[in-house]
Amino acid sequence: MTPPFLIAFEILNMNVHNCFVDSGASSNVMPYVVAKRLHAIPEKTGTQIMQLDRTNVKVIGELKDVLIRMAAKPQ
Repeated sequence: MTPPFLIAFEILNMNVHNCFVDSGASSNVMPYVVAKRLHAIPEKTGTQIMQLDRTNVKVIGELKDVLIRMAAKPQ
């Protein structure tokens, strides 16, 4: 089995390590604890997310216009 491809990204001028790359996803999900560490302020949204087992995920908010790029120095 091939392990997942994890990489460091720079998000809101902070390095975030061990990010899972899924370039085919229609939505990207970030745990609330990570958003808090980034000092990100999610905007309220009406978006709903359902998992494959058909259970709903609680959506706190949405981050808009956030530049995400591979970290130049992933230390």
